[in-house]
Amino acid sequence: VNYISEEKHHIIDLIDIEGKPAAFASVGATAQVTVEKLKHNVPGLLGHLIASSLVLNLPRKRMEIEMFDGLDDRGNQFEHKTLNLKVFDAVLGKTKHFGYGWRVAPMARMDDGYIDLTLFETNGLRYFLFFPMIYLGLYQRFLKHYKARRIIFRGKSLPIQYHGELLGVKNEIEVNILPKALKIITPLSEEQL
Repeated sequence: VNYISEEKHHIIDLIDIEGKPAAFASVGATAQVTVEKLKHNVPGLLGHLIASSLVLNLPRKRMEIEMFDGLDDRGNQFEHKTLNLKVFDAVLGKTKHFGYGWRVAPMARMDDGYIDLTLFETNGLRYFLFFPMIYLGLYQRFLKHYKARRIIFRGKSLPIQYHGELLGVKNEIEVNILPKALKIITPLSEEQL
């Protein structure tokens, strides 16, 4: 029996972040945890847990976030929008999940033609205290969400990671949508993607 031919085919989008294709990335606290994890050289989940202890003391970073051709969290379209915020973490997603089953971007869709942006404007203590709800994607329902085809982050020494790999610390980061970039075979329905 050929099970592959029975599976569903989906064409999904990816993110181009500084020339790297990705399904998720972040600018801010979760990227800083990746920086810390690399210092300790402890692999896997244990390495992330050890590095996560610094979350309590991380400050919010001032960011200018410029977005093009997008939607706000009420579904209103815009051609151009600029935000000036203090952000603890900015999550960019095409998938709903980070590693270890973390449902970090519950509004993300793999095939909608947009980069999903979830903004955590909280502080480290609140992030730490609410982490169980953040892990399950419940806390994010109360946060600012945007969708855009292009996003530029500007700020001082912004850490950035994609797929758990450190991309660096930069003052400007450009992110673009790669529409219909990948064909996948999956048993998942359109709603589950």
